[in-house]
Amino acid sequence: MNSDKIIKRVSKYKIISFDIYDTLVKRNVPYPRMLFDYVEKEYNQRHGDSPISGFRTARIDAEKAAKETNPSREIQLDEIYQFLNEAYINKEELKSIEIEQEIKFSEPNIPLKKVYDLLIKEGKRVILISDMYLPKDVIESVLQKCGICGYEKLYLSSESGFRKTDGSLFDHVIKDISESPKNIIHLGDRKKPDNIIPRLKGFHTIYIDPIIVNTSFISRNELKTTKSILYPYINNQLPKLESESAEYKWGYESLGPMILGFCYWIHQMVIDSCIENLFFLSRDMYLVEKVYRSLFGNEPCKITYLEASRKSMRIAYVKKNGSLKAVFDTIGRETYTAKDILDVFGLKYETLREANPDIEKVFQPNTIVNVKGLGVTEEFRDFENIVYPYVLDAEDHCMEYLSQMDLFEDCRKAMVDIGWHGTIQLMLEELCGEKIIGLYFGISKRQSFKEMDLHGYFFNFADENDYRQYESMVFLLETTLFPAIGSTQRYEVEKGNVIPIFGEYEIKDFSILKRFQSGAVAFTRDFSDFVHEQAFDRNTCLFSFLKFCFSPKKEQAIAFADLNYEDGRINRLATSKSFSYYLLHPRNLAKDYDDAKWKEGFLRLAIPMVRRPHEFYVAARKIKNRIKNMKRPGI
Repeated sequence: MNSDKIIKRVSKYKIISFDIYDTLVKRNVPYPRMLFDYVEKEYNQRHGDSPISGFRTARIDAEKAAKETNPSREIQLDEIYQFLNEAYINKEELKSIEIEQEIKFSEPNIPLKKVYDLLIKEGKRVILISDMYLPKDVIESVLQKCGICGYEKLYLSSESGFRKTDGSLFDHVIKDISESPKNIIHLGDRKKPDNIIPRLKGFHTIYIDPIIVNTSFISRNELKTTKSILYPYINNQLPKLESESAEYKWGYESLGPMILGFCYWIHQMVIDSCIENLFFLSRDMYLVEKVYRSLFGNEPCKITYLEASRKSMRIAYVKKNGSLKAVFDTIGRETYTAKDILDVFGLKYETLREANPDIEKVFQPNTIVNVKGLGVTEEFRDFENIVYPYVLDAEDHCMEYLSQMDLFEDCRKAMVDIGWHGTIQLMLEELCGEKIIGLYFGISKRQSFKEMDLHGYFFNFADENDYRQYESMVFLLETTLFPAIGSTQRYEVEKGNVIPIFGEYEIKDFSILKRFQSGAVAFTRDFSDFVHEQAFDRNTCLFSFLKFCFSPKKEQAIAFADLNYEDGRINRLATSKSFSYYLLHPRNLAKDYDDAKWKEGFLRLAIPMVRRPHEFYVAARKIKNRIKNMKRPGI
């Protein structure tokens, strides 16, 4: 039932009664008893030399014992702590911490609070009724924190001794306010104590679903079964962002948790590996570095944002290796034409031909000079003899830039990047002459890179073919992390400093990404302020973003489909024509699907009836690989 319907229904009654927990107030935990885990954590932070364990079980047992001793009335918090195991000697402090955590983890249930606020504004008589062991002053502090004020009376089982569960609290309310129950309507989330029992007493009632889904990616069932505070926290916060855009909320729910989990993982790796200088690589790590610095910028490890790319370091890398063949470490095609290699160095065939007219006898732009797996061919040697001198003569300030950014410092270094194969790490290690630890969102080691020290947060595959199931997600992830700036192309000297020179930014309108990223950064700030959680489960942190990537809703696919992605050439992520168009032009469907970088987004737009676009993509990928293998010689 939505807010407008509730208001319309309750307006005709003299008195409106609200339950408190899971009606007006939500806790940022999936179930109340998890709060006891945070009592233990807080206690142990204060008493690191004498920590406790098993508090949740002990606290539950104490409550059970207190209820068994006093079966006819509601128990109070003080009584529960009288039954707490004697091993917990600081009972008063633990009780005080529990009260602190109750207040801290409480949030207004925004949809119901809107109803409540409107009723108060209209001058309606509002009362609150709750079965709760917490003292009245604590409940009042919770209500004050949640902005719930202006109620006529507060009825608590802990104060009166009466309970909703046996109906005695409703009898007490009727007697106290001297009003016929037929003039009262009660709103609550529990079917028996908040609906059946008050109806038997003559009240009218409205059942309030305890799980109101405010999220785009986390389903009702996942909110119900989660063991993480992350999901209920996000679900409780999103209604507060009503004035923000859809993209902002999507970023808050999906990209934010992923970045926060990644940052905590990086920090733990920094501690475990005794890292002294941590380099975040542009452009992919722009947003991650921003969040990491806000979380851990005051710690001893030096944090550096490094404007480096394969293109900006390629000339220096080839020079360092003394052979043009080294260029193949930095690009990953199957087959290479002369133009392909000239392009990566910024060389033009026409320029070379003007200087050396006989070049046409050696190679044309479309001449294949190397095929992956065949080694150095005679065609490549002839090509190298002409091109390599131009590479050696090219102006290049890469080594000066790396020195300026302290890459040659004698200390323990790590670099952070989005990952996949570790190409830039390979180049940096060669240029710096020492090993660097690579920290990545995901890695898939190439055979030639096996000796490097690489670590993956989300996945860590030994075979580069294993990561193909996530390949479509890669393009969307990289795009959503970029700043509004092009890739680093080269370096120039300006007033004694080496500065990076950037290429053209491929996305013309950054506004969608700006809103998406702003939401993500806001989440990392809000959640880290709320609870300093060190042990993040990566699957929980990644859950919403993977839902966004692999099973987008139509409005999400529409919003991101036309964003450009540069991968040698400019492609849109998932631009699609209508389903009716593809029915008439099936060949175009295959072509557009192949061109799309974000396959799942394309499928959501092109063939809406495909319910699981990622499964379709994985299946199509397997079929494509099978056909490809069948065409190989000898198969």
